[in-house]
Amino acid sequence: MIRRELDLTESPNPLKISVGGKEEYIFSYYGDGIVSQDIQFDLVKAGSEVKVLGLILGLKDAKIDLNVQVNHLVPNTKCTVLVKAVLKDKSKLDFFGKLFVSKGAHGSDSFLDQRTLLLGDGAGVDSTPQLEILANNVKCSHKVSMSKPSVDEIFYMSSRGLFRDNAVELISKGFLAYE
Repeated sequence: MIRRELDLTESPNPLKISVGGKEEYIFSYYGDGIVSQDIQFDLVKAGSEVKVLGLILGLKDAKIDLNVQVNHLVPNTKCTVLVKAVLKDKSKLDFFGKLFVSKGAHGSDSFLDQRTLLLGDGAGVDSTPQLEILANNVKCSHKVSMSKPSVDEIFYMSSRGLFRDNAVELISKGFLAYE
């Protein structure tokens, strides 16, 4: 499998990528600025597969606008999209993810997963997953989750000698760890 890294702050917008084999893309953003990026993956060859991993750490009053779309244009293609975000302070993420299966792209298998850990009282996420399926015999799904560290998690770690800030940092690192 070919692995490529994308920089959200330096990539052209919109970013369009044609996938004709087995490829993996990793993108990340870390900071407190304003970033907007549209990324489109077109699966153009039968049997092609793409795995996409996005890691985001929003600080202070970061504004992150991210649109990810995967287009299954031919039969028997596969994709997995996982975007994880840790939002601190007053940072905001506006995420739109779309899985599109064109007419005739039977046998497509697609999954979109967006997870957010909120670490600030003003932090927030607006996540919109979407499926558009024009073919039969496909497997497509999506999942979105957002949460804050629980009081029980913090208490447990504090009872083991960690200060609250260290416990939150450890929870964040564990959350971002690739599965």
